[in-house]
This record gives sequence, C-alpha cells and structure tokens, in this order.
Amino acid sequence: AFNFLDGSDGIAGGVAALVALGYAAVYATPTTGAGGAVAWSLLGACLGFLAYNFPPARIFMGDSGSTMLGFLIAFLSLDFYRVHHRIGSHWLLPLVFAALPLMDFFLAVIRRLRNRVSPFAGDRGHFYDLLLDRGWSSLHVALGAYAVTGGLLVVGWLCIHPDWKISVLLLFVVAFLFAVSLRNFEGL
Repeated sequence: AFNFLDGSDGIAGGVAALVALGYAAVYATPTTGAGGAVAWSLLGACLGFLAYNFPPARIFMGDSGSTMLGFLIAFLSLDFYRVHHRIGSHWLLPLVFAALPLMDFFLAVIRRLRNRVSPFAGDRGHFYDLLLDRGWSSLHVALGAYAVTGGLLVVGWLCIHPDWKISVLLLFVVAFLFAVSLRNFEGL
C-alpha cells in the first residue's frame, strides 16, 4: 500500500511519519514490546527524508524505500496486536492509522480489476493523481494527505476507548466513508 502511495512528492514519507508518531504516542505508556523504539526510529528517518522529499522534491524514495515503510508500519501493527492481545476495540487502531494507504491500495486494485488490467499495472487513478489533475499543487496534495492521516490518528486514538459502543460506531463511520469513497471514484 505504501508503494502505491509513493506517487507524489512527500506523501508516503509524511504519512508514514504521522503513523509512526501515532504509534510512538501509543507506546509512550508503559508497555512491553519493541514498538516504541521502532516507531521513534521510523519517525526520525521519515522526517530526515522529508527534508529533501517535501514538495518540491529533490530526492525520491523509490520502490525499496516505500516497501520498507510499509514493512515497518506492518511490524508496528503486529507488535501492537501482540501487546494488546485481549479482545476489545484495540483491533481497530492499526487499521484506522493506516486507512489512507490501505484505502488507496484497495481502490486501485478494484479499479484495475474492473478495467480487466493486472492489479500490478500502473495507472493515474490514485487520489493524488486525481487531485493533481484537478489543479492542486503537490504541496497541497501532501498537506491534504497529512490532514486526513492526522484525523485518522485521532479516530484511532478513540478506538482505544474501552466502551465497545464507541468502537462499533467508529467502525460504521469508517465503513461509510469507505463506501462514499468507492462511489466517488466509481466512474474513474
């Protein structure tokens, strides 16, 4: 999903930095696991890279870098599940934290399969491509992706709440937003 997200200046690195910041905040409370060190390291690496990749970019990540970001976010998610193994609303947090890259990935796969094209074939239908085609600058697209990810971090934090009614409501809100997104990109 992060490989698919790496198509415009600063998006993959910035989104990964925000997700890492979310996990670093989760691991700020006493827990067992290596997630805190990995989250802080990933945040530092992403911020250092963004110094040169923020729009207008002077260097680019490439497939190896975006795959490494995805691997580290997956590690943080699995470590979070290992630490919070009891049943509850905690299972939503990693999915909500990474909702933007996951949604872009799933929409791309659905779009490509509907067009009878390989899911691995590139296209210009990602959310950032559509925003750039509508006249947004690379800077505005990156800042918009950061704002959406920041909002998702807040929703993810609410998923930690022990009240199951809030978690179910949040699940329906996320599912509704996903359905609306599918409808908005249906004709593309």
